[in-house]
Amino acid sequence: DEELAYLRETMEEYENAATMRDGMVDQWARGNRAAMGQLFVTEMRDASPDLYAALLPNRNANWVGQIEAMLKGKGTIFIAVGAGHLIGEDSVQAMLKAKGIESVRVQ
Repeated sequence: DEELAYLRETMEEYENAATMRDGMVDQWARGNRAAMGQLFVTEMRDASPDLYAALLPNRNANWVGQIEAMLKGKGTIFIAVGAGHLIGEDSVQAMLKAKGIESVRVQ
């Protein structure tokens, strides 16, 4: 039910998608993680903790294991994820850091 509600809300906000995207890109370029956290993490976590857990920290934790495995291989690794996965204490970077793996934000 929460996933359907989130999908409906996303569809209702579609008309504002370009404006929201431009704001996100601007905040990312400035390195303003607090503003991005408000946009992508805080609202979802407060409104729907179960959905938040499923979409962000649980997925991030799964990816961290996969990233660890990829880094044990050879060659250059480039990984791209949505901005919400890069914000806050449950972010991919925070989970990697807890395992001693450094990551770098690029613009």
